[in-house]
Amino acid sequence: MPAPRRTAVSYSRFSDPKQAGGDSAERQERLYREFCERHDLSPGKEVFADRERSGYHGEHRTRGRLGQLIDAAKDGRFDPGTVIVIEAWDRLGRLRPDRQTELVAELLRTGVSIGVCRLNDIFTEDDFGSHKWTTLAVFIQLAHQESKQKAERVAASWQRRRELARGDGRLIGASLPAWVEVVNGEPRLIPDRAATVRKIFALAADGIGHTRIVRTLVKEKVLPFGRRVVREGRTRSQFSGTWTKPYVALLLRDRRTLGELQL
Repeated sequence: MPAPRRTAVSYSRFSDPKQAGGDSAERQERLYREFCERHDLSPGKEVFADRERSGYHGEHRTRGRLGQLIDAAKDGRFDPGTVIVIEAWDRLGRLRPDRQTELVAELLRTGVSIGVCRLNDIFTEDDFGSHKWTTLAVFIQLAHQESKQKAERVAASWQRRRELARGDGRLIGASLPAWVEVVNGEPRLIPDRAATVRKIFALAADGIGHTRIVRTLVKEKVLPFGRRVVREGRTRSQFSGTWTKPYVALLLRDRRTLGELQL
C-alpha cells in the first residue's frame, strides 16, 4: 500500500487593512493549493489566517491565529509529518532576528515542518545548521530590516508634518479624514460623521467587536462615509460606499483619530 499523504495546514497573514480589499488573501490561498499539489500534500480542513495582524510587533503570535497554531502543534493536534504552508518566510513574522528565529524553532520543535511556497521547499528542524538555515537567516534579517526602516520613515514623516502644522497651520496629510472638512482654510468636524466615529469608539469600549459594530451601523441605517467612485487613472475607490470591518478596524487602530475629534 502507498504511504498516506502528509497533511498540509495553511497559515496566511497580512497586516495592512487596505490589503483586505486586494488579492493578498486570495493569492496566498492559491499558492497554498498549488504547493500542496506539487508536494503531494493533503490540504487540511482547518485554516489559520491573521488579518490585520502585525508581524513586526508580534501581534500574530501574542493575540492572533499563529499563536493558536503553535499551541495546537505543541498539544499534538497535528499528525506526524504535517506541513505548515506559508507564502513566504515573512508571513511568519518580521520580528527582531533572534526572536523570529526562536519563533520558527518553537514551531519546528513540535515536529511539524514548514513549507514555503515562494521557495518551493520544505523546512524541518534538522535543517538548522545547513544551507537551508543560511537561506532562512538571510530572509529573517531582510524582513526585519525592511519593516524597521519603514517604521522609522513613517515616524519621521509624521513628525515633520506635525512640525509644519504647528509652525504655519499646514494640514497634516494629503487628504482629510472622512469626518473632517476645510472651511475658510480651517479644518472643521462634520457633526454627524464625528458623532458616528465617537459612537464606534464607544461600542468598541463596551467590548463589541468589529462585526457587531458594522451590523449595528447598518441596522441603525447610519450612512457610510462617502460613495463608491473609482476615478480615472485609479483602480479603487477612496470609499467603499458601505460599512466594512477593515474600515472600522483601521479607524479604531489609528491613534490620530482621537486627536482629530478634538478639533
